[in-house]
Amino acid sequence: MRRALILLGIIGFIAIMDTSFMLGIIASYARKLGADEAQAGIIAALYSLVAIPASIVAGILVDRIGRKKMLVMGLAGDALFVYLYSLASSPLQLALYRILHAIGGSLVYPASLSMVANVSTERNLGKSVSFFLVMVATSVAIGSFMGGVLVESYGFHYAFRILSLFLLMGLIIATFFIPNTLSTRKGNEKPPLITTLRRHARRIIIGAMAIFSLYLAFGFVVGGLPQALEIYRGLVHESAAGLSGKFIGISSGFSIIFFLFAGWLLDAYREKLVMVTSYLALFSAMLSLTLWLLEKMFLATALVLGFSIASLMTLSTWIMLRVDESIRGTSMGLQQTVNIIGTGIGATLSGLLLEAGYGSEIFMFPAAFSLIALLATLLIQ
Repeated sequence: MRRALILLGIIGFIAIMDTSFMLGIIASYARKLGADEAQAGIIAALYSLVAIPASIVAGILVDRIGRKKMLVMGLAGDALFVYLYSLASSPLQLALYRILHAIGGSLVYPASLSMVANVSTERNLGKSVSFFLVMVATSVAIGSFMGGVLVESYGFHYAFRILSLFLLMGLIIATFFIPNTLSTRKGNEKPPLITTLRRHARRIIIGAMAIFSLYLAFGFVVGGLPQALEIYRGLVHESAAGLSGKFIGISSGFSIIFFLFAGWLLDAYREKLVMVTSYLALFSAMLSLTLWLLEKMFLATALVLGFSIASLMTLSTWIMLRVDESIRGTSMGLQQTVNIIGTGIGATLSGLLLEAGYGSEIFMFPAAFSLIALLATLLIQ
């Protein structure tokens, strides 16, 4: 079982690479193919827009058809459609491949995490989840960096082909080395989906609230921090973007340190401790941005935000996997949908608040929401 967990972690590392790889380059590639600025933005956003409904459907398919089948299908789709990016000759073709890529990619996360739960026990689920998420977080950091390096060194076409080969390695591992026994529910019993979801609704809501709070705040950081730095501290565009990028990078780097710690605490039956400290850390990080906007508290704020990233992600995933085996894929699909929505709302709302004349105080919104979510969670429990 430990071998299967390690293989699933490797698949998680490979599978998220395509998403992080594209973050900084897809809009530029669309422009190279002839898209204007608005079209390039739409093409870049298409993956997330399609993944919102696709993730819910993907989670249900994972539970109903089989985890390994959907994992293999998702990785095969990822490898194929990333390769097709290199053959695109127009913005319209790129947009079509982006949509198909999002559909395939939506299958991988719920399928792989459902199998992580299958290879774990009640006593080590937290550590298993945190190991998988460490691999994912590491992939995000490396993928974001490698996307720019490969494009700069080899051009867009070869960069996409190299990434496609990397995804093909994940497909080979999933096809030939992941046991078939992890694919479906023991005995193939499939209780009614809606009835089972209702029975576990309280747990799913608590987990979804945790991931939404985190990604709402992250959306504010991604969408609002560069502009707030320009308005509040008078930085030029390049300096604001650079400082924001450093802040996000340092926070993500710090988070890797805390994932395993959060998983260990959850396995030690310290769920409430993790929950309270996670939300309070997120509140403190957002409050720090409101009061100082990185002027005096750059590293301290990044450290606190890194802790909240690791602990809330681990907490949410751990909670949403501790449901009936027959709906684990659906639960993870819902989590994937909620985090995309949270980022989109945060980024959009931060821009609207800044346009309305607010400065660093925009970060009070995710700070307040984190406290509301904590109180709601404690009441629900």
